[in-house]
Amino acid sequence: MAVSFDQVSSQLKQLNTRLTTAQKASLILSFLLVTGTIIAAIYFVGRPDWQVLFAGLNAEDAGSIVAKLKELKVDYNVGDNGSTIFVPAEKVNELRIQLASEGIPQNGRVGFELFDRNSFGATDFTEQINYRRALEGELTRTIKSISEIHQARVHLVIPKKSLFESQENKAKASVTLKLKPGRSLSESQVLGIVHLVASSVEGLNPDNVSVVDEHGRMLSRAGAGSDEAHLTASQLSLRQNLEKDLSNRIINLLEPIVGAGKVRANCIADLDFSRSERTEEKYDPQSAVIRQQSITEERQGDGLTISGIPGVRSAQPNTQAQPDKEPQPSPDQPAGTSKRTEVIPADGMYKRQDTANYEISRSITRTIAAVGDIRRLSVSVVVDNNVKSEAGPDGAQKSVSVARSESEMESIRQLVSATVGFNEQRGDRIVVQNIPFGESLEEPSPAAPANFYTKNEAMIKTALKFGVPILLVFLVYFMVLRPAQKHIFPAKPKSAPAEQPLQLQARTEGADQPRLEGASEGEAKLLGAGEQPTALLGASPKTVQELEAELASDVSSDLANSVTKMDILKKRISEQVKKQPELAVKALRAWLAEEGANVRH
Repeated sequence: MAVSFDQVSSQLKQLNTRLTTAQKASLILSFLLVTGTIIAAIYFVGRPDWQVLFAGLNAEDAGSIVAKLKELKVDYNVGDNGSTIFVPAEKVNELRIQLASEGIPQNGRVGFELFDRNSFGATDFTEQINYRRALEGELTRTIKSISEIHQARVHLVIPKKSLFESQENKAKASVTLKLKPGRSLSESQVLGIVHLVASSVEGLNPDNVSVVDEHGRMLSRAGAGSDEAHLTASQLSLRQNLEKDLSNRIINLLEPIVGAGKVRANCIADLDFSRSERTEEKYDPQSAVIRQQSITEERQGDGLTISGIPGVRSAQPNTQAQPDKEPQPSPDQPAGTSKRTEVIPADGMYKRQDTANYEISRSITRTIAAVGDIRRLSVSVVVDNNVKSEAGPDGAQKSVSVARSESEMESIRQLVSATVGFNEQRGDRIVVQNIPFGESLEEPSPAAPANFYTKNEAMIKTALKFGVPILLVFLVYFMVLRPAQKHIFPAKPKSAPAEQPLQLQARTEGADQPRLEGASEGEAKLLGAGEQPTALLGASPKTVQELEAELASDVSSDLANSVTKMDILKKRISEQVKKQPELAVKALRAWLAEEGANVRH
């Protein structure tokens, strides 16, 4: 092991002596660049992709989440003064589900999980307070689920129940909202929050719910829970939709005539939202109809029965009554019940009573006026000048803005009147003017379509995250390391042909060859090193006979006869390399340099 270390140390010393100052600086700079690139690649590739686990936390919730993450041994980062917690992207969903199952975060308010822990010693007052706290916490969580709301607090006033209804107080509630930056709540959303709170508390009327924002401004009005407030929002929406529809109708009608972007229209509608109901009941005296009729007759003894209206025909003798004829009401008799009784004394007695109930036709009409009738319309239309081409003094054509004629403007006015349903009796007003447009009235340019980066932002970021370090490694290698390698370690000359050792071996075995063919001067120096290492490079080449004679003096004749000459040469070379490796290296370099020169020649 020590020999190997000495060899490495010797080679490094030789390399240091052969390199110039520029080569050393280039080598150090390359090493620093490669090391920095590897460190940067490891940092950027190995760095986790942090994503928000929870944001907008209070100190209590943030502390509980951090403690849980430490218990789970999950890396995390804290930002925004401790209100935002970041975790690796691949663990966001798993952690949210796990923390939610444990009721974290609580948003600073407890819900009905407050009753998960049984408290046998709690009084009735404590139970009522805990119930109110739990209900307030649940309402707070529900209201915070609205996307525009950042924070919310709910306060409930739940009175005790009384035995007397007249002495019972009403429940009340107040809601404080903190909206996200740049967000606002519509009237329908505020109304929804009011009804949400009112529906969650027993006996709470929507009129007793107050909603304010973080600046103390009242968002809910008195009577916000009634139908009138909802109707007001519907009225405003109906009016805006009607005005927008009429304006679009005018523009769509006139643009093909005057040109695209050369007309502007504005409509103001005065609508009648009052509710009216009328009930009308009519009677027809000429259409009397008998609804019920009854006849009662009584007879006693034998006698002539005379019927008729008393004082008319019944007073006349020898007049026979007609009891089967239905009585008819007189014109002066009121409708309803008609009753007639006849009693005619004679040898016997006869009594008849007719009762008739009359119905007069009656019609009842109930009329409810439609809500949102148009009481008056005000329409204003602006038309741009007409553009014509005229020849200039130099004969070139140029565009000139020309005012429209009176007849053309009158035609436009008639078209607008027909489009909006002009009614002079209700006081409608239409104004159509020809005014040249300025640059500010031009249609805004359409928004540019989403580019490739916007559509594939996530994929591009991932590709850059892993691709940039790899690209830097290739750039450093091809632009720094390879040029430095060529500059520090020049290209080695080509080695001798492969057949030369074979020629050397073949010709060495021949006794008639005076010199070792194929062996260069450097090889001869290595083979003839002998006992004088200092004169190795300066010694003259030796022939094969001289080498054989020198080897014969070192080994016995029996050994020389039992082994081949090539084996002896290999053994001698190995001994010289082990004794003096530095000189052997120099000899090999000289040998290679000489062979390269011979090849070039």
